[in-house]
Amino acid sequence: MNIEIKKSIKPIKYEDAIKLLEERLLEINNGQKEDLIWILEHEEVYSAGTSYKEKEILNKDINLIKTNRGGKLLIMVQDNWFVILL
Repeated sequence: MNIEIKKSIKPIKYEDAIKLLEERLLEINNGQKEDLIWILEHEEVYSAGTSYKEKEILNKDINLIKTNRGGKLLIMVQDNWFVILL
C-alpha cells in the first residue's frame, strides 16, 4: 500500500479542506488515487456532524458548518494542527 503524505504550509479554509477531502475519498474509492495523510491548519471552526440536534446549539450567532462526518458538535481552534488520514 502506498500512502501520499502532504503538509500544507499555509492555513487552509475549512470549507476548502472538506471539499478536497470529499473529492479525494471519491478518487480513492474509484482506485484513481492513493491513501493520504494530510497535515494542515485552518481557522477556528464550529462544525456539526450528522448526529447533532439543532436544540444543542445554544448560541445561534456562531458560524456553524454542517458536515457529513459522524458525531455531534466540535470546535477546532486556530493554531492547532490536524492530521487527516484517508
